[in-house]
Amino acid sequence: MRDKRICIVATASLCIKTLYQGQIKYLVDMGAKVTFVSDVGEEHDLVIKEGGESVQIPIARKPSIFKDLLSLWRVFFFFLFNRFDLVIVSTPKASLLGSIAARLAMQKKLLFIVRGRAYEQFVGRKRILFEIFDRLVCFLATRVQFISREMMGEYVYGGFCKKNKAYIIGCGSSKGVNFERFRPDILTEQERSAKRSSLSIPSDATVFTFCGRVRRDKGIAELVRAFRKLLSEAPNSNFYLLIIGPDELHLDCIDGDVVKLIENEKNIIRLDWVDAIEEFFAISDIFVFPSYREGFGNAAIEASASGLPVIAFDVTGCRESVQHNVSGYLCPFGDVAALAEKMGDLAKDIEKRLLISDSGFRWVRGNFDQKVLLKKNVEKYAAFASHPNCL
Repeated sequence: MRDKRICIVATASLCIKTLYQGQIKYLVDMGAKVTFVSDVGEEHDLVIKEGGESVQIPIARKPSIFKDLLSLWRVFFFFLFNRFDLVIVSTPKASLLGSIAARLAMQKKLLFIVRGRAYEQFVGRKRILFEIFDRLVCFLATRVQFISREMMGEYVYGGFCKKNKAYIIGCGSSKGVNFERFRPDILTEQERSAKRSSLSIPSDATVFTFCGRVRRDKGIAELVRAFRKLLSEAPNSNFYLLIIGPDELHLDCIDGDVVKLIENEKNIIRLDWVDAIEEFFAISDIFVFPSYREGFGNAAIEASASGLPVIAFDVTGCRESVQHNVSGYLCPFGDVAALAEKMGDLAKDIEKRLLISDSGFRWVRGNFDQKVLLKKNVEKYAAFASHPNCL
């Protein structure tokens, strides 16, 4: 890997923190020269801190013909005057613009990492258009890495990607789990009580936690309604819901009753993005992850590593990050009643909760060690950068 020049292109600068923190340093320590290209944001400081080079190019997440063409020109211009042994693109907008720009600038080796399909719930012409974009990026890419086997199967058998281009590392996931960070004993009992107290959560309360972007397709409406149903069925219960993540409700047409419940229900605590999410897992009892779709769902395995049982919908991605009856439960998609039922079962049955917590912890420890996955990823990158046919 020594002296190999690698460029990673992603849409939002937040991806540096959520997807690539630690990986950049690992690549640099292995001798690679890493450049990270994404939208403007303070997270670029992390790239510098980990020894990489940061390039900030405005890339809008929402479609905009003028802005997207301008971003394409800027990325192309950057690639025209900077040569790399390997260009890695991921996240929807950056994958499209980055792959086109890289090929126009005659960058020879392009790796597309498929982390999910943002258009999973789209229908009609809008979905057809996004599928065309996906097919184009797969066509332009030299190799395509998937973070879940189910997603890889859908792309290969759906004709999006040639089978000889596709591969997956181990059991999948975006980045595995850092077990030094995510573990059940990250906080002492005293620290746990103090942190709960700082959020006005009683020490004997049962805490449900969600973390991720707060928007419709992350299942926020179903989560809030299931929690409200739980409270109405057990009005004297000591249940709390902790919702952690950046607010994107303004991007969706979400029902007003859901927004009002989040704002007014005293047992719902709303926090923005936090850096030490592992500390919030440590004060929680159950992780609820009712996403409509995921590439894999790394938050679920991080929660399991922290000793939390996980409840999710039975959808692409979550089926591989949550093992039904092992690390948690999978509910029928969109079923608020089923979601509330499983939340209630685990809240009331502490013995079952502990059994699921233990089996989920052991399953994640055995399959998603970040150090192992990073090593395998770097081996693939090194082989790809030197000999494209080695993947």
